[in-house]
Formats: sequence, structure tokens, C-alpha cells
Amino acid sequence: MNKNTPKEIIGRRFGKAAAHYDRYARLQRESALVLAPEIEAAAADLPPGPVLEVGCGTGTLTRVLARSLPGRPLVAVDLAPEMAMTARQRVGGGVCAVVADGEDLPLGPGMAGVVSGLTLQWFADWRSGLAGLYRRLLPGGILICSWLGAGSFAEWRRVCRRTGLVCTANPLPPADLPAQVPELGGRGRSWQRVFVLEYPSAAAFFHSLKMTGTAAAPAPRLATADLRALIHAWDAETGGSGVRVSYEVCYYLVSKPKITPRHP
Repeated sequence: MNKNTPKEIIGRRFGKAAAHYDRYARLQRESALVLAPEIEAAAADLPPGPVLEVGCGTGTLTRVLARSLPGRPLVAVDLAPEMAMTARQRVGGGVCAVVADGEDLPLGPGMAGVVSGLTLQWFADWRSGLAGLYRRLLPGGILICSWLGAGSFAEWRRVCRRTGLVCTANPLPPADLPAQVPELGGRGRSWQRVFVLEYPSAAAFFHSLKMTGTAAAPAPRLATADLRALIHAWDAETGGSGVRVSYEVCYYLVSKPKITPRHP
């Protein structure tokens, strides 16, 4: 297997970040707080069957699922073995940890629920990936997911335009992604929320990306001199008072139609 494909690089970088991920994963925690009440509200309406989490990371949402769905089988999937095992250790019994690519899951349909937090943006094909998550559902099952949207990093992009430097942020899915997936039939509920996080410096922001594994492929890296110039320009713009970074998090919830019995 080629160990330098984008997915292999992503998996390795997330794996290296597992040990210190929670210390830097502010966005992941804050965005999960929005999903938590949606999961809790959906719990009573789920059909019998297991619940699948795609992109479990260190288990932030996995713990919400275990608390909201006591006694229900949970399958937590992550591309990085270190992430999947950390989630399994933190949540304990009742969770089956699986190391797999969310776009090529070794699981068929049959899930009462599918949950995925800030993972879809790492898929090679966003539309096909979202449709694939939906196809895992049983009739009456519910998909709840979030992704980092194309409106993110406005401040970073602005500094790059001003300095003429390349912005190496990864391409991100649009907020209206579900409307581009015919299989979803226009169903479901979409909404967005912008999180603004503060960092003591531009270097601290880029360091946080590295420490959470999110400074990963497919985007190219800046040359060291260009990165230093970008950091200097960004810090100078704020007078050394720290930088603010906007993250557009897109949320989507949809229920798969139930099968209506036919009567003779």
C-alpha cells in the first residue's frame, strides 16, 4: 500500500496527535456541544439497532452517545488506530472500535443512527461520502453530522490575499452540501454556526492545527520562509494582541423514511 496517499497521511498525522489532541481540540469540543442535544432528542425515535459514529477521534461524541443511548450497541470508527483505541478506552464497554476509512466502511446498512462530527471535510468525495453515511441507515434511522464549512478561516485567507502568499487551508465542503446529494431528496434540516476562537499569536494557531492533526493533506505546505512571513504579517496586523480565527461549522440532521407496510 502506498503510505503517501492523502488518506494515509491524514491517518498518520491524526494518529500522532492522539496523545495531546484533547488539549488543543477546542473547536471539536465546542461544536460537539451543539450536536449533543440533537443526539439526546433523537434517542427516543431511533429504531432498534446499533449506532455508528464515523470519525470518533478521542471519543468526545462517543461519550455523548454512550450516555444518551444506554444499552444500545455503539460502533466507533476512525481512520487512525490511535484515535479509535483512545475512544474505546475512554468510553469502556459497549463500544466496538473499528479502524476504517469513513468512505469505505466494512459495514453494510443496518444502523439505527449514524453520527459524524467534523469528519466529512476529510472525505475525498464529499457528496458521495454524505450519501454513503445515509445509506448505512435502517428505515426510520437518523443521520446527524457536522463538517467544517467553506466559510472558515476568513482571517487567515484575508492575510494571505494582502501579502500575496498562498493560503494552504484545505478545500472545505459548502454549507448547502446536502442539497447537492440527490439521494437525500431535499429532506432534513441544515444549519450553520460560526465559532470564533482566539489564539495568543498566529504561530499558536498554526501550532494548534499541528497538535490536532488537522494540518494534514491534501493542502500543500508553505515554505518555511513564507510561513514566517505570514505569521509576522498576521501578528503585525493585530499589534501582537493575538489573532482571532472564524470556523464555520455546518450541521445536518435527516431521518430516513420508514417503510409503510402494504396491505392486501
